[in-house]
Amino acid sequence: MIKFFRKIRYDLMKKNKMSKYFKYAIGEILLVVIGILIALSINNWNEKKKTEEKETHALSEIISDLDNNIETLTDIKTREINSLNSSKNSLKIIIDVLENNKQYHDSLIVHFTAILGYPDPDLKTSGYESLTSIGMDLISDNKLRSEIGKYYTSQIPDIERSYNELRDDFYHYMLDYSRFLFRRSANEKRDQGIMIPNNFEKLKDNNGFIESIKTYLTVYGSFDNMAIETINSSKTLKQNIELTLEKN
Repeated sequence: MIKFFRKIRYDLMKKNKMSKYFKYAIGEILLVVIGILIALSINNWNEKKKTEEKETHALSEIISDLDNNIETLTDIKTREINSLNSSKNSLKIIIDVLENNKQYHDSLIVHFTAILGYPDPDLKTSGYESLTSIGMDLISDNKLRSEIGKYYTSQIPDIERSYNELRDDFYHYMLDYSRFLFRRSANEKRDQGIMIPNNFEKLKDNNGFIESIKTYLTVYGSFDNMAIETINSSKTLKQNIELTLEKN
């Protein structure tokens, strides 16, 4: 092909047809430029496709994070044994029984067992960590990029702080009460058994224990509210990501 073009140029010059030669040379240059532009366009298209594939993969990983967090927190709130709702209810019942000098009955064992523990959520952030290692700019939608950043740098740290407060309150206060004021008995339905007070009547006069479970109830309530907020934020972010993926 190159020899063919050279032959044409040579014949034009040999026949002294300079005007036609220059027109031909300009045409040849234009063909080269067009070829370069086409090559660049194809390369840009390939690069854009690769970037979009990386973005889709990153967003899919974040959806996996969100699904895990929604499922984990929903399970903590609604599970049959030791859910947030049932634990808060048990704390209220125990406070009422002790403060109002009510009689002991066997059903209280369930409530004592529920309050002497805490939930342990396993929240996932690996999708976001993978994205930040590549670069947040991979997410083309500015609004979505901001929402993802806010979720992982604000919402997740908030619920982790709330959980840490609940866990620390248990280990700093409630754990000692469970060791010294209760005895553990085996139970088929509960892996760690059930908690039975050593002396129920003395518990009524133990102001330290009563005030501690009141505080524990407040901390439980804060974590429960944060769990609800995080579930809702996770669902909203997941929906927005799915809408973006549908557009792509």
